[in-house]
Amino acid sequence: MNERVSATYFTIGSKIVEPEPGLKDAIMHIVMENAGTGSATNVTFSFKPSMPFYGSSYNLSVPGVAPFSLINLTVPVNISSKAAFGSYDFSVNVTYSGTYHNITGNVKINGYNSLMMVAYHTNPPIIYRGDKFIKLDAVFVNNGTSPIYNANVNLTGPFKTVAGNFTDPLIMPGSQFNGTFYFNAPYTSGKIMPEIKVGNYTYMLSIRIHEGAIIHVSDTISSYNPGQSKALMVFNFTNTGNRTAYDIQIHLLSPSIMSIHVSSSNPLGALTANNLTIGSLAPGSSFIITFIVDISSSAPTGYYNAQLAYSYMYNDSAQRYNGFNNFQFHVVPTEIQKIQNVVTPSNIIFDAAILVLLVVILALLLVAARRRKGGRSKVRK
Repeated sequence: MNERVSATYFTIGSKIVEPEPGLKDAIMHIVMENAGTGSATNVTFSFKPSMPFYGSSYNLSVPGVAPFSLINLTVPVNISSKAAFGSYDFSVNVTYSGTYHNITGNVKINGYNSLMMVAYHTNPPIIYRGDKFIKLDAVFVNNGTSPIYNANVNLTGPFKTVAGNFTDPLIMPGSQFNGTFYFNAPYTSGKIMPEIKVGNYTYMLSIRIHEGAIIHVSDTISSYNPGQSKALMVFNFTNTGNRTAYDIQIHLLSPSIMSIHVSSSNPLGALTANNLTIGSLAPGSSFIITFIVDISSSAPTGYYNAQLAYSYMYNDSAQRYNGFNNFQFHVVPTEIQKIQNVVTPSNIIFDAAILVLLVVILALLLVAARRRKGGRSKVRK
């Protein structure tokens, strides 16, 4: 048996492709030929990739090889994107009948690929904390002389990528392609450094997340009594950020023992009394809102949880930003209820029993004292 490499070619799927730098997930067809007149049995072919090839080792065992026959080795390989133009040797190990043979072949790598990111931009161009569905466009050009095959294109960073990751099957030399992604901005401000990966290439971006409006809410909540009417709940809104908040909508969420006070002349006002809208709040400015509330007369004393929910938007976006202020209020008994809590039927019975007992003891003491006095009088006579 006289083995040699008769031919070598590459395919992706059913398509024959050129061996180019950066070629991925290809099949390298190594056609082995028995050029001798003898045959061999129990033949094993082995291929171990080396530069510029990388991937897993390949082994094929066949029961026999006849004279002048061909064996097609289908080896999954990748070609390094750093491979330069030129010819590269490879070897196939062939073992049979206890002998070992190293067969050499050659592959010509044609050209190179070089991917460059030309530009990138976001829409909107200024991004604020918590912005949703931000569009990121990136433009790439293959400045090399060979195609880039099956390039996975991904955006990663300290945020959620909503859409855009994909695989480009072929980037031809000199061609341009655009990558479009959508992501949600993080809730922290400052510069972030996301990455776009295209095949073996990685590009780092620099995007600034701006502070925007920051709504700080403080409250002045006093104690309330059961049955109290027209009690006040006061909230102070301050924008400590650097952007004006617009269309601020405020909603008071409270337990059933509390309700917004509504004038008897406008009973339908109860439908919207706990919803307020403020036109705008500029950076550094504040406003105070006051809710007038009624406390149910049957409200048990104790602490209650409530929430002030609010949302706002910017003048160049339809997106709303949400915030919450959780607080507690205290329902305490009235002075009359405090007295009633002390003077209860059980307390009255107990006090009456103590009083009767004291009267009995006092009567016994008086009787005893009279007896002692009568006894002393008899002794004197």
